Amino acid sequence: MAQPGNKARIHPSKRHNNPMTYKSGKPRLRGLTVPRLADLLDKTQRKKDKEKIIREMRRKGLINIKKNHPEIL
Repeated sequence: MAQPGNKARIHPSKRHNNPMTYKSGKPRLRGLTVPRLADLLDKTQRKKDKEKIIREMRRKGLINIKKNHPEIL
């Protein structure tokens, strides 16, 4: 029987990470589709996060940037 203060042992084959986040909890943007990136851009408050999303959309070639006004193609 496990002690109350001890963590239960988990078999390595049963241990899985969330594929959409890094170890630190930051989101992985490369795997997202364009509509999901657009939704995330609307929901995000931090300017730093918005810039990362815009950069990813620009990398995919699906966005034009004109003086901080993103236009999705």
